[in-house]
Amino acid sequence: MANRVSSTDVKKIIDTELADIDINIFIDTAAEIIKIYLSDAGLADTLLTKIELFLSAHLVTLREQQVSSEKYGNASATYQGKTGMHLTSSRFGQTALTLDVTGKLASAGKGVSTFEVI
Repeated sequence: MANRVSSTDVKKIIDTELADIDINIFIDTAAEIIKIYLSDAGLADTLLTKIELFLSAHLVTLREQQVSSEKYGNASATYQGKTGMHLTSSRFGQTALTLDVTGKLASAGKGVSTFEVI
């Protein structure tokens, strides 16, 4: 399946210096994550498109951290998120989590496993 969003779409919601080719790597990754976790979740394609958009932007923040505060006198900057926060480390990841009404993205990568008793 083709990606639902383009680098132009992602650049509309996040200020980035990355070239289109670099952004496409993050879009491809977001699309794969959605394929693995949400493809069989019964979500509308319009919602999956929005999740892919915000997940792509979140992945861009892993390469280009977003500033949460700046100070100009004696130059200082504080960046969003910290290690171990997963999708909650950026506002884009938080939005993707909010849009995922299944909760599958929230549990992704946290060692959650399921099993069926027969």
